[in-house]
Amino acid sequence: MPFLSSFSSSQSFGRSSAGGAGISSTYFTTNGFTLLSGASGSYQAYYEKVYSTIGTYTFPHPTEFDTEAYVLIVGGGGGGGAYHAGGGGSGGVVYGKVTLTKGGTTTVVVGDRGRGGIRDGNTSNDGEQGSDSSFGGYVAKGGGYGRWRCTATSGGSGGGGGHHASSHCGQSEAMGASNQPTYSGFNTFGNSGGHGHNGHGAGGGGGAGRAGDLSIAAGRNGQGGAGIQLMGRSLAGGGGAGAHSSQHNFPMPGGSGGAGNGKTENVQADNATSHGSGGGGGGHSTGGHGGSGSVGLVVIRMHAMPAAAAAGSAKIDTSYFTNNGFTLISGSSNTANATYRRDFTTTGNFTFVAPPVSCTGKVILVGGGGGSAGAHGGGGGGGGVVVGNYSFSPNQSISGSIGAGGGGNNTTSYGGPGTNGANSTFGIWTALGGGGSDGTNTAASGVAGGSGGGGGPSSGQAGTGHVAGGGASQPGQSNQGVIYNLGHAGGWGNHVYGSHGSGGGGGAGGLGHYSNATGSGNAHSKGNGDGGRGYYSPFLNTHWGGGGGGGGHNGNAWNAGGTGGVGGGGNGAPEGSKGGNGTANTGGGAGGSGHGSGDANSAIGGSGICIIMIRADGDATRIPE
Repeated sequence: MPFLSSFSSSQSFGRSSAGGAGISSTYFTTNGFTLLSGASGSYQAYYEKVYSTIGTYTFPHPTEFDTEAYVLIVGGGGGGGAYHAGGGGSGGVVYGKVTLTKGGTTTVVVGDRGRGGIRDGNTSNDGEQGSDSSFGGYVAKGGGYGRWRCTATSGGSGGGGGHHASSHCGQSEAMGASNQPTYSGFNTFGNSGGHGHNGHGAGGGGGAGRAGDLSIAAGRNGQGGAGIQLMGRSLAGGGGAGAHSSQHNFPMPGGSGGAGNGKTENVQADNATSHGSGGGGGGHSTGGHGGSGSVGLVVIRMHAMPAAAAAGSAKIDTSYFTNNGFTLISGSSNTANATYRRDFTTTGNFTFVAPPVSCTGKVILVGGGGGSAGAHGGGGGGGGVVVGNYSFSPNQSISGSIGAGGGGNNTTSYGGPGTNGANSTFGIWTALGGGGSDGTNTAASGVAGGSGGGGGPSSGQAGTGHVAGGGASQPGQSNQGVIYNLGHAGGWGNHVYGSHGSGGGGGAGGLGHYSNATGSGNAHSKGNGDGGRGYYSPFLNTHWGGGGGGGGHNGNAWNAGGTGGVGGGGNGAPEGSKGGNGTANTGGGAGGSGHGSGDANSAIGGSGICIIMIRADGDATRIPE
């Protein structure tokens, strides 16, 4: 459950237009709400209602007056296919604010999961489609299912395409499209599933945060698309593709958000574990059953006292904001619903002075991005991201710091790992710097950090498999009371069967992408991993902490560098070029440099940032995500 700082129950300003303490506490207890913060009967009382069991329900509105609520709707995740099949797509996601007419009702539907496909003797079954979830007329579509052959189905996010010989399908199988509707004023999420390949390659299921990876060549399978983080939950990732045998036996992980992992030959794929996520694709042979998706979800959050009831009752005077470098970003000045923002962007130490009253503010803290290794290195990991509602005492002085991006390894053309980004701090919270990436010939994994650095194509691993990406340390960081503590591992590189592929750096919102390279006889678009997706705030429409893309080599499938993750990740470079730096004040990881003697001057990660948002009524729970 997310931490939401509370106020004293004695604070009861600005109630005249609604009367009393707003919506009766009896309404919330009778209808199964949970108190998240504040005291019953106070302006700050904040409640949540969760529908997480399959079925159709009638949600009763409050009877006192019309009110606003934030609603999260997630469709059921699709099942992964059986027998070296594509992963299941995530359910679509809808997030936004609704008006509840007093005394009315709304129909709520929670969609079922799609079951994984069953491999039974000579029969190979596709996974099942996830079912739609809805809140009134707002619908989150069920995820598409992963398939054994040919075209995967569409869904909230599409399922992954299957494999098999060209006599069954074309050169590249078609991907499953997203059919998630959009709604004015709402954030909607859904992406396509990756297509398979006719030579034993299957695609990853699409996730709410990113498309599933396609199979670019025979035997190289697609990673599931990343999920998203909303209302204190990580959800709706795409399932990873299952694998074949021999040199094709490399299954792929599911996307962040609890999606199922693909599995190797004769092994059943993982079921999804978080709402709306897709199941993994099963491995080749008899035991390669697909993993099942997860059921959908509907969450409703509201305050007992609507914001409109406090119009004109600003708790914090406008002069505080104007004198302390804040900018108005929402609402009207001198009213309770005015929201102000201040950014700290210069690397090094800073001091923040809180308002002259007890209040809470929403803080987004990002560590510096990781640097990249020498020639043909993986991508640097994105800086860790911390998000939460911070409690301020009157005129409290809080120390903080902004971390610089990590430096590249500039010593040799085949350098060791890049350096980690520096940590960013705010009071009792720390966002770790991103991990540096691994370089060619080091025979080592990417470095752990806020998000881990990508693995390189070490020749010391030739013919034996993958080179691991660095682990994510941010989720284990002790940051009391945060809503999100985000970081993900870096993607694996490889040096196997003649390939030279480097992994993408991990991102705050998703794993770094694995190398998808194959032998020199296959001329396909790209074999180096993309950087992991950064954390996304719908309210600010901004990402932070994207991983850097892996650097390229002089060959067909592995020449093009991986794309940097959204959220400031630098792009990996092709043969003979330097990787892209991470973007300043995003915590983006550096892109890996290309192979070649001139590429030792590696890229640096992007610096971190600290963003503080405060409402004039002093209640951070009223600031959207």
